[in-house]
Amino acid sequence: MRSSTSQRAGIGQPEDGLKSLQGDNSLLNGVNAVIHKAKATLISNAEGFADRHLPPYIEELLTLINFPSRLIQEIIRMRLNYAKKMKDPAQQGVMMAEQMILQFQILLKLAVRIKEAYLIVAQPEPGWDLPPCIDDNFDRVVLDALKFYFKMLNWKLMANKNTFKEAEILEQEWGFSNELGRHLEGGDVEVAEQFSSLTSKSLSRLTAYFERELQKRPDEVAGAEMDKRYKNILDSVRVRQRKIFRFSRILTQRFENATEYSINMHSENFQEFIDSLVMTNHFLVDTIQNAEKGNIYIIASPALHDRPKDIQSLLGTCYHAEDNPEDPSNPYVLILKPENPIYWDGARDESAGIRQPHYDLKTSHLRLVADGSQQRLANANLAFTSSISVDLDIVQPLRANLFRVNQELQKIKRTAYKLSNTIMDSVEIVRKQTVGLQCQELIQTCFAFATEFGQRSVLYMDANRRAYHNLKMTRLALDWVSFICDDCIASDRKTFRWAVVALEFAMMMTRGQNILSISESEYSHLRAKVAGCMSLLISHFDIMGARSTVAAQAEKQRLDAMAGKLRMDVSRLKDDEESSRLVREQWLEQLQSIDEYRKEREAERQALGRVLEDSNEADRALTYLSASAGNVVLRWQQGQFVGGGTFGSVYAAINLDTGHMMAVKEIRLQDPQLIPTIVAQIRDEMGVLQVLDHPNVVSYYGIEPHRDKVYIFMEYCSGGSLAGLLEHGRIEDETVIQVYALQMLEGLAYLHEAGVVHRDIKPENILLDHNGVIKYVDFGAAKVIAKQGKTLVQDGNGRNRQGSMTGTPMYMSPEVIKGGAPSSGRHGAVDIWSLGCVILEMATGRRPWASLDNEWAIMYNIAQGNPPQMPTREQLSDCGLDFLKRCFERDPAKRSTAAELLCHEWIMQLRSQLSLEPGTPQTPASETSSGFGSMANSRQNTYSG
Repeated sequence: MRSSTSQRAGIGQPEDGLKSLQGDNSLLNGVNAVIHKAKATLISNAEGFADRHLPPYIEELLTLINFPSRLIQEIIRMRLNYAKKMKDPAQQGVMMAEQMILQFQILLKLAVRIKEAYLIVAQPEPGWDLPPCIDDNFDRVVLDALKFYFKMLNWKLMANKNTFKEAEILEQEWGFSNELGRHLEGGDVEVAEQFSSLTSKSLSRLTAYFERELQKRPDEVAGAEMDKRYKNILDSVRVRQRKIFRFSRILTQRFENATEYSINMHSENFQEFIDSLVMTNHFLVDTIQNAEKGNIYIIASPALHDRPKDIQSLLGTCYHAEDNPEDPSNPYVLILKPENPIYWDGARDESAGIRQPHYDLKTSHLRLVADGSQQRLANANLAFTSSISVDLDIVQPLRANLFRVNQELQKIKRTAYKLSNTIMDSVEIVRKQTVGLQCQELIQTCFAFATEFGQRSVLYMDANRRAYHNLKMTRLALDWVSFICDDCIASDRKTFRWAVVALEFAMMMTRGQNILSISESEYSHLRAKVAGCMSLLISHFDIMGARSTVAAQAEKQRLDAMAGKLRMDVSRLKDDEESSRLVREQWLEQLQSIDEYRKEREAERQALGRVLEDSNEADRALTYLSASAGNVVLRWQQGQFVGGGTFGSVYAAINLDTGHMMAVKEIRLQDPQLIPTIVAQIRDEMGVLQVLDHPNVVSYYGIEPHRDKVYIFMEYCSGGSLAGLLEHGRIEDETVIQVYALQMLEGLAYLHEAGVVHRDIKPENILLDHNGVIKYVDFGAAKVIAKQGKTLVQDGNGRNRQGSMTGTPMYMSPEVIKGGAPSSGRHGAVDIWSLGCVILEMATGRRPWASLDNEWAIMYNIAQGNPPQMPTREQLSDCGLDFLKRCFERDPAKRSTAAELLCHEWIMQLRSQLSLEPGTPQTPASETSSGFGSMANSRQNTYSG
């Protein structure tokens, strides 16, 4: 077994060694199917086997049932042995560590899946009583893999250069590990301990980083560079600590499910306390005690009678609160460690056989453990205190019952306290490093950051640390107002703003008991500096002309200096002849500088490339685009690749002037001989997009031509294409198909009324915005038709190109395939056929003509006038099928228009559901096309999702 498993579990990429165990084609699926079929057969034939005294074949099944668990155990053992023989992961590189984390994630998921499948199969039923056939060491082996996974995760966090992502990595792995721990014995405890430890280490690394940065002597000269360095440090610490604190709150809210009381009291009072527990139906739980446990007793609340599993869960696991809805009986367990053995004459539970974990409980203490944190713990404390006759002192209101988890959570709180002190001390360090350098704004930023962080950190401190912390913040407030008075320029307007913030913080910190914690000298100093700040504030207001003396003198000096600059010096006056000569010299200097600037700009233009020549056809085409009305100048940044259009690539981009997202189609101009043709196609698409404005048509912003490429700016649709949506299968809800059909019809009615035929409607050219609204895009094949049926888009000879075959074959109409004259059909009939193909694909999940294997066969069938295979009645209603039949009318002269289809019963059903009035756009025939006459009417009837 080991050798064959070793071949399967070779250390390579996870998709190589574990591919056969993953996905829908996993060999485990086949094994499970055989096991379930055998189980069903055995249960259904149990009576017949018993009547004929035939032995069941369950023994033969045990090997097969045991196979998946033994297989995954061997794979995990091999991977662990290989990992232990590896060198230090730090020498292997980040990619190797990432690969190993991914491999162990796959292994752990497989192990949990195998165990879940076994537990389902092992459920006893009449005629099916399966003996234990999973290895007793299964959970232990998987737990070893989980421990190694956390070891690699810790190294990944330490090696991660982007320290801002530490908390994000923890949050991502938390969901996976949290779910995994539920399925393993001791797994939930391991996950809780490991994540508490990883969070504590991350916060410790942040503290060490900040201390290390503070110890560095600044190399920069005072000014913008120094301010930038310190502000970058503060911003980095602020962002990282917020993310780590947010994740640590998740842990504390999850695991702090206990309150600790003191039971250090007189023996008579203690016995009275025990008697009150007996009288309120609490019961003593017999446990499997070790000698080192001492006098530890477990007493459970009345609600836990006959619930030994819940008692064990309360004492030794973490996830019972999530698994069960909130229990109105507020169950809890009391863990006591009195000085002397207790006398209990109440109810006992001797059958539970509860194992005692390590409690870390001090003598004369009692710990109440609830079935959850926060509100559940508060309800359990209330139920407990109301059932006893004595008042107990609370030693620790919140803590985790699990020893190591509590240890790490307390370490997080200690590290938060240390970091808070370091940040508050950093203000004085920065002041000393910048003394005499006029860095008031930097020091003000340090004060603001230290006070903000100090107030946030109070949540993570116990009562003693909180008291000392508040004293330190009060002294920080005193330093702040002293800095405003002593080191800042009183007449500067920034000082006024700083003084307001400093006084607000000082007022907040001297409320209540905090004012009593400072000494008399500090109090006198505070009064003097607050008075100085108030004088500074008053000096910025001219109250009845009574400005402070300092501010008035500063203002007078400033006005005198300005007047001195404007005062004329009579001794330096020149005569007329000398003045004229000086003026001419100044003019010549200015003209020379202008001429030099002109030469520089000409040199830049020559460096950029040759000038476009009118004699060159390619240059004439580019000149046309450069001079077009759609030519715009934008500051923009290209993003990721989105897809391809008719003759270009499309990228997401951001408009740096407005901050809005947009789509950019990049069309490269590689071959000079093809440039006139491509530019003509761009001109065609621009000519269509510039005249369109409708919610169901993608918006056009302009173009930016270059010598070797052209950019077209359009509206960005973040929902992707309809084709991407249909990759996941058909749309099963017919109402959704109707909504999309309504929006597509509204858009087509608008286009056809405006004289535009799209000619290439397919799911790839239908986009969805962030609200799910349909948008037509890619008008590279579109034709704009003026009145009298004449096209605005013509080829080089000026002849009509409306009859050209453009589009995707499987969505083409018969008249397009055959190249018939456009006047033979109703205006826009080709789009209606394509619309029917798109609706058919939404209903069936397959492309039209999917049964045919080549384009020639598809084009032959379409040319014969055959419609594609229609959806079944299970996929689309009769009304919807009738709608499609109207779209697939062979004769384009009889085919319904978009305006007529908007009034079809299938669409009207949706309108009645949504209380929408039916639209009344005109139906433009090819000979009476009405241009833009009804554009506003079409827009009023647009359905916006």
